Amino acid sequence: MRDLKFVDEAYRAERKAAGPTEGQIALAETLDEIGNWPMFVTFTFRPNRNEEVIQNEDGAHIQNPRLRWCGGEQVTKRVTRNGAHVRGSRSAAPGWSSDQAMKIINRFIMQSSDLSKSRWFACVEPHKFRDCYHGHGLFANAIDANWEAINADWFLKHGRFRLEKVHARLPMQKYLAKQYVGKEYGGKDFRFSFSRNCRRPVQDVFTDFEYAARMKLFYHSFGGCFDRAAYARIRNEEAKVRRAA
Repeated sequence: MRDLKFVDEAYRAERKAAGPTEGQIALAETLDEIGNWPMFVTFTFRPNRNEEVIQNEDGAHIQNPRLRWCGGEQVTKRVTRNGAHVRGSRSAAPGWSSDQAMKIINRFIMQSSDLSKSRWFACVEPHKFRDCYHGHGLFANAIDANWEAINADWFLKHGRFRLEKVHARLPMQKYLAKQYVGKEYGGKDFRFSFSRNCRRPVQDVFTDFEYAARMKLFYHSFGGCFDRAAYARIRNEEAKVRRAA
């Protein structure tokens, strides 16, 4: 198979040179007006058996037998009024559309006892290499969320979960300009949502140092040397500084 990586690289270079669109800038200004956003999350959906017409099996590209139009697995597509079953080949899995991906992410956030109390913005965008959508989220007032449990819950239900710290004092306009989130803003399949508390936002008072420590705890929580006791000491010292101020 011919390597078409150069097409993707040329497209990225073209978009980078063009800079953010007016819509992206407007979205970034809105996010900046709401407040700071210390945490950046990527929600990815794992492939399922009915996602792609062509699958990679042992290095070879083959037709997915579940999605063959002729001679493939037949399933009931609908039932008529008189009870007759209309059968046909499976359709591609609906879980990766922009609407469905946004619903799943919103539901996941609202069902989380930690994330539902935070201030958040979420959006979904097309995946770079797959015919599906993935999500991004910006979170504030969530330093005490159990990110380890959130990661495990998303991974169990849906796929890969990635947590990153937004660079300190970096306005959203520059963050969006770097094509991190909102790069498809204005497109017909771009979906986004805000938490209701964005109407009267409470600013996140925790310092960049505290969030860096929380990130270190998150990524070292699977056997690293940075433990919760060290993290608690940092939080206590920073709290003393805030009280003194």
